[in-house]
Amino acid sequence: MRQVLVALAGLLLAACLAGAQKVPTPAAGERVFAGDCSMPCWEGVTPQASNLDDAREQWEPVYGELIMIQREVSDEIRWDAASDPFVESGYALAYHHTPDIVHGIYVFFREGRVTLQQLIDELGEPMFVMRYTFEEPEACGRIGIVFREVGVLAYMPDRQALRLDQFVESAMVTEITSALIEPGDSVARFEWTGEGDYCRAR
Repeated sequence: MRQVLVALAGLLLAACLAGAQKVPTPAAGERVFAGDCSMPCWEGVTPQASNLDDAREQWEPVYGELIMIQREVSDEIRWDAASDPFVESGYALAYHHTPDIVHGIYVFFREGRVTLQQLIDELGEPMFVMRYTFEEPEACGRIGIVFREVGVLAYMPDRQALRLDQFVESAMVTEITSALIEPGDSVARFEWTGEGDYCRAR
């Protein structure tokens, strides 16, 4: 009897481990960014065109209860995508100097679900890579991948070498203006050349 129980425990453990390794990622032809509207629109809400009331009206039927956050200079409407296999949550951001108009929509991917290559397969080749540095000028800070044609800025983890099999942390769906991608004191911009090291000046 004891041997039978040990064998059953072993089978259960093996099943659990096998299940834990099966993390869903987009299949060929499967869309990461779901929805009926084209970028930079997200589920009926378009940056620089929609307002927060529009976002609430469009998103409540899709995501259910929304969370409103008021900050000193901006307001946000947040949502959770409980049934989406790739996207975990997101929010619309509106600054007070442009009352209620949605500045951008931020989308957060589920951990370990979407790679940079899968994003490129869906959105096409990026135009720029941005390195955000907030301390030493040559430090390897956060990396942003600009898909300007479709209005998406994807953020990568802090890594020295950018790889196509890296998982994407989040993406900002927005009207990507020239002001957003012009180098500033804390941003270095590079032409997209594929995977490689963007942490040193080329």
